[in-house]
Amino acid sequence: MIDIRKSVGLVTLQDMGRPGFRQFGIPKSGYMDDRSAQLANQLVGQDRNATVIELFNASLWFDVHLRLKMAVTGGETEIKINEEIILSHESIKFIQLENGDKVQLRPLGKGLIRYVSFSRRIETTKSFNSTSTYINARFGGNKGLALVKGDKLLFNSDTESSSQIDTKYVGMIITNHIKVRFMEGPEYGFLDQESRKHFETSSFRVSSNLSRVGYRLIGKDLGIDRKNITSRATSRGSVQVPPSGHPIILMADGPVTGGYPRVAQILSDDVNYLSQMKPGCSVRFLKVDSFDY
Repeated sequence: MIDIRKSVGLVTLQDMGRPGFRQFGIPKSGYMDDRSAQLANQLVGQDRNATVIELFNASLWFDVHLRLKMAVTGGETEIKINEEIILSHESIKFIQLENGDKVQLRPLGKGLIRYVSFSRRIETTKSFNSTSTYINARFGGNKGLALVKGDKLLFNSDTESSSQIDTKYVGMIITNHIKVRFMEGPEYGFLDQESRKHFETSSFRVSSNLSRVGYRLIGKDLGIDRKNITSRATSRGSVQVPPSGHPIILMADGPVTGGYPRVAQILSDDVNYLSQMKPGCSVRFLKVDSFDY
């Protein structure tokens, strides 16, 4: 068992998500950054899609009441065990924890999201075939809520798993500047010619208005046909342009439909990199004809 002593920011339980329920208005949810979450699981020998702790721009303190291994991936992180700094300014960590250890995880440097996985499986109930926390509807994970002081996580009693990959494995490189690939969305033609050129050649900045639902970008306003459209299907990586002209990129908890023009669809793997961009980071768009490469 581990006891949560303190959390700052959004700390939730997530797995690969719940595909297949969009027709009921339920988003897939799940990991914001698939690559980092799955790597954390592999480092401790768990199934790639097992439940992890996701720290979204967050810090976490917890006490350990059993012996187990821990992997931390994603953004650069400072880890303290019993007040001693173990590792910092690295994107991958693999640590043996002992009964009685006091752990502190704090974000440092680049990256917005961290993942914590353990060599024993976290015990939690599934909602719609997933343990992922969907706070907007309050289901999954920790009864649909973020992890806070006083919460406890239990683990199954199976034999502790062992790492499936080299612990020196290098994860994805997180920077403050990113270029994401996209295909034209169904309403790409709603952008005027100047705005299309700007979208494809200029940089945008990640605003402070970001969450597991979506990231808003700041840049030159995009001119778009303001005609009303009926709500249409959206997904993770859909780029919508509201009346403000500032693009919104839908993320893991994004709505399943939307009434804003869908001007682009970002390659799924590039959404992983994008999810790690902190406010102020630079984003550019690279148009491609196909995702088959």
